[in-house]
Amino acid sequence: MPAEQAAARLLGMTDRQAAERLAPLSPRPLGDVLAHLPVPCAARVLAWFADARRRAVLQRMRPERAMPIRWHTETATYRLWLPTLATEAATSGATSAPTLAELATAAPPPPALTPGTGGPAATG
Repeated sequence: MPAEQAAARLLGMTDRQAAERLAPLSPRPLGDVLAHLPVPCAARVLAWFADARRRAVLQRMRPERAMPIRWHTETATYRLWLPTLATEAATSGATSAPTLAELATAAPPPPALTPGTGGPAATG
């Protein structure tokens, strides 16, 4: 199945379900599928994998795509934001974990700022 079609199917799953479905793939095809997901969704799926596996996948992706995904998976701001998505879904009356499509519509966290520079903090 083409990576774009696989990514479209994953949008109907939770991040955990998508990670379980993608687990057997080697890093290159896994990265190809993740490249077709919105960045926050790709990051949430990739967060289910061990650090070494995440690095292997990101190294095989195009740098312009890997960089924002890496930022989302490695920054403290994003890691703190992840649990709030599930909490917001639960308080809105959802009876199950949100799908990737539902998460794609959630606003991302603001970037952490380095005091005095106005730029992103080097966190992670």
